[in-house]
Amino acid sequence: MPVSSDHAVGRRLAALITATTVSLLAFGLFFASSAQALTAFSETFDQATEPFGPGGFQVGIPVPPEADEANWNAAQFSGVAAVDPATQIGIQALGANGNDTPVGAFITGSGLVFEVSTQGFNSATISFDRRTVGLLNEFRAGYLVAPSPFSGPNDTADFRGGAYDWSNWTELASATSNLWASSGTLNLPAGADNVLIAFWAGETDPNGLSNVAKVDNVLVTLVPEPGTALLLGLGLVALGSRKRR
Repeated sequence: MPVSSDHAVGRRLAALITATTVSLLAFGLFFASSAQALTAFSETFDQATEPFGPGGFQVGIPVPPEADEANWNAAQFSGVAAVDPATQIGIQALGANGNDTPVGAFITGSGLVFEVSTQGFNSATISFDRRTVGLLNEFRAGYLVAPSPFSGPNDTADFRGGAYDWSNWTELASATSNLWASSGTLNLPAGADNVLIAFWAGETDPNGLSNVAKVDNVLVTLVPEPGTALLLGLGLVALGSRKRR
């Protein structure tokens, strides 16, 4: 019995859909294996300009146009007395010791904090440059997976106790070198709704002097999960199956 023209067209359409689906699935698998990292956060502080105050500082939470990123916050991590951490941080005109560009700086128990979401990503990494002003000063960096304690960007918080105390954070770096050094590429938790990332200076050095630490070239990159491309291909398989019925 001859096949009707409608049936013939249907078969050709089904074959085309199947071939397209296979190609898309292959592309999805290739993309999943060679997905390019996406920049989630990048801060160089290099946009900062005059005026700089005493010591070459712009005191306060960095905001554009002086900062590259808009969602910096400030927090107090240690200390007996409460302070306004926004008065303990800022941008310094020169990183010094081989870094002649503006950098983020913080003193005596306070630091800079930002947040990223890694939900839907297969991996997340961070890198940064850091130094302390003196050999007895301390630079500390870490992350905490937790809901945001801030009301929005450019807010302040007290992290000296409770759920946000530093003892609950995963420490990424603790250094007492006054030479600039790179952190290298460090892992962050993937698939998290909210990741807090902080850089701060220890309370005081043994001589009771203020502790000063600096950070520069902060970069967070994310690699997408492979599921998106594969789900698209599976959806087309289902469509092709329905066309052939």
